[in-house]
Amino acid sequence: MEGISRFVNCWPGLPQLWLQGSWAGLALAIGFSALANVLLLGSFVWTEWLSQQVLWGGWTALVLIWGASWFFTEKWEQLFAASQITRAELRDRVYREAQVEYLQGNWRDAELKLNRLLSECVKDVDARLMLATLKRRTGRLSEAREHLDLLQRCEASAKWRQEIEVEFAKIQRLVNESKSSEKIKSDELLSNSEAA
Repeated sequence: MEGISRFVNCWPGLPQLWLQGSWAGLALAIGFSALANVLLLGSFVWTEWLSQQVLWGGWTALVLIWGASWFFTEKWEQLFAASQITRAELRDRVYREAQVEYLQGNWRDAELKLNRLLSECVKDVDARLMLATLKRRTGRLSEAREHLDLLQRCEASAKWRQEIEVEFAKIQRLVNESKSSEKIKSDELLSNSEAA
């Protein structure tokens, strides 16, 4: 991984593109590539294509861009790391708020917070498991089952395998109870209609 990191840091714009998907990083990486290709072609293949002054200026610009990029990449990585810490802290705060709402029985507020977390990170296993449990508790069994199915396919949910299985079992028990109560009601209606 360190070898990849060194390679990424060597190419202007690539660290921003690689780590954060930055459009500006993509533009810088493409621009740097285009300038390097033009200068290489003008210097070694079609030597009469560009004048010596243009080549000299182009190579100087290329070296300056590379040097500035190398210098600012270190600063950018520090800012990126700080923003990641801030995102993690924000995620933890929202998750704790959702837990409080859940434990107080404020299903709507808890669901809003959990959906917010999932909109920012679809693979947030903790938020998805709590949302599945919330949906089960509010009687939305098919939605709860969908969330649990997604969790089962996610590698990061390995630590919650037992809890996921327990949730599946609770949902199945509720479905069976619902079916048996519907059967009892239909049997009662049938027997009442036969008695009348």
